[in-house]
This record gives sequence, structure tokens and C-alpha cells, in this order.
Amino acid sequence: MTSLDDQEYQPKWVFVDGVGWWPFGDLELDEYEQELEASIARGEWRLAPDQEAEKERARQIARNTIATWSEEQLAEARRRAEAKDNGAWKSPPPLAGDAVTGDNPLQSETP
Repeated sequence: MTSLDDQEYQPKWVFVDGVGWWPFGDLELDEYEQELEASIARGEWRLAPDQEAEKERARQIARNTIATWSEEQLAEARRRAEAKDNGAWKSPPPLAGDAVTGDNPLQSETP
């Protein structure tokens, strides 16, 4: 895969049955991600009937989550957002204070 440090990433578009054109054809997926991809291809996923309500629900969940963060976690999130906006984004470890469980280092336990 092309490194963002070397040049701007150009996705490899592939056609996925039941989904359409997908810009992530060159990603290496782990076992869990492969099962999700297969599930999508089998047509097991459907759009939410009221997408706007679902988007608002997701926004509220995000607001509720952020409301529980410490000042240190908020500062770290702001630093990451700024780095992403400036094109200097690198995938960092989970936010300070996040509990990591199982074999997915990006999955946090809920308090």
C-alpha cells in the first residue's frame, strides 16, 4: 500500500457485489473485517429506514461520550483533529485512559 508520507494516497476502486464501487480494494483486512465484508456481500446489511434520525442518534452518542472525557482526553482529541486537518495524521494508540480489551486494540470497554 502507498504510504501517505511518500505521496497522496490513491485508492484502488473495486466493484463489490451488493455494495457497488468500493475505494478500499487494496486494504489488507483482518479476519473480523473479512467477515464483515463477506456479510455485506451476502446482503445481510440494510440501510436504516430513517437515516437522518440514525445520524442524529450517532451524534448524540458522540456528544454523550465526549461529555465523560477528562480535560487530558479532550486535549488529545483536539490535537489529533488538528493534525488530521493539517494532513499530518498518523494512526495513534487509543486515547489516554481508554481500556483495551481482546484482540482489537481500537475497541474500548464501556465504563
